[in-house]
Amino acid sequence: RPGGTGVFTWDFDGKGFRTEVRVHEVEPPHRFVWSWGHEAANTTDPVTTVEFLLTERAGGGTTLLVRSAPA
Repeated sequence: RPGGTGVFTWDFDGKGFRTEVRVHEVEPPHRFVWSWGHEAANTTDPVTTVEFLLTERAGGGTTLLVRSAPA
């Protein structure tokens, strides 16, 4: 839902990473816009906005367009 938040966590080469996620726009079932980036205490890392756009393909199937840009 717009305004929703979450956290991504992962390990890489023995180091743990954590980043906050915020949902901006939801238009079911075609569009989803969200951002991910630094934790509130770390404002030096960039924040990236990502858009997923789904469109039906003639003859069946779905096309996924992914756009991202620094916020």
